[in-house]
Amino acid sequence: MTETAPHFLHLRVLTRLPWHALHAGMLETWKKAKSGHDRRRNGLVNEMAQKVIIEQYKKILNQSGLFNSSWLAMDAKACAPYPAPGGINAKLMRYLEYGCRSIGCEDLLVGKVRLSSSERISTDVVIYATIEELFRHTESLKKDVLIATADLSAGMFISGMDYALIAGVEEFMKGVDSFGVDYPREDFEHYAGTHPTNSAKLFEVAREYAPRKRSWRTASEVPPDSSTGKQLQLMEDFIHGRIEGAAFARQWLNNRSQAIDQREMLTFAILHFLDELFYAIDDSYTIDPSLRDEDDMTDEQLRDVVRACLTKIRKL
Repeated sequence: MTETAPHFLHLRVLTRLPWHALHAGMLETWKKAKSGHDRRRNGLVNEMAQKVIIEQYKKILNQSGLFNSSWLAMDAKACAPYPAPGGINAKLMRYLEYGCRSIGCEDLLVGKVRLSSSERISTDVVIYATIEELFRHTESLKKDVLIATADLSAGMFISGMDYALIAGVEEFMKGVDSFGVDYPREDFEHYAGTHPTNSAKLFEVAREYAPRKRSWRTASEVPPDSSTGKQLQLMEDFIHGRIEGAAFARQWLNNRSQAIDQREMLTFAILHFLDELFYAIDDSYTIDPSLRDEDDMTDEQLRDVVRACLTKIRKL
């Protein structure tokens, strides 16, 4: 047996590993490939390591332009679709960057994808790039681009049919959107319904990645026992004098924090009006009466703001 046999054995075994055993080994292999660790004559080990990574990278996406379900199932990855009518754009790049930063991953694989009827996609070129280098490469590729983190724990696909998919492990997706995947999934349904040309494919994507829960659109849809429901009840109580200003502000802010922690989903209209009240309390109202200045909002002024916000919400 040659000196290089143990490392080549590791590579051959790695290609046969199921997804649930792959991330840690792939990251180790990537680091060795990038650094030239254990490089032998003609760099064969480095070349073999890169080949292993690329073969597994090609399995992330299926021939329908959707993420492979077995890859998503590994470590319970979440996925969200996004509008991409012009291909890759600065907003998508920021999402990817935030996700990569959240998992401490700087290295990416970037490939031009060709979908086919075969089991595995084809790639014309695969580039190794850092986040900083990424935009320079994707400008020329623009559409039908598959980007993956070096450990294959997250990825982004930009389709030529005007949509993008971003998926990854929990920490990665928290970096992309701290409110989770259901807001972008809802938005994508609207995008699919209004798109002029590619609606059939976009509806397929929207169905595949449908929201697991939906936003409360009106006050009547908000469950009374939810944190948002408790906010609305406190507003009603304050307007009718059943609670004084300082107690209202403390309890309302506490329920607001709980609603955010619990990722309660509201339409942007309701969020906007609740945000109006939050900024009024945060910027102009001092909860402790002994610390109020002459310019601070009074309880009566706060009550007027609460009444106006609640009236707008009830009209939705």
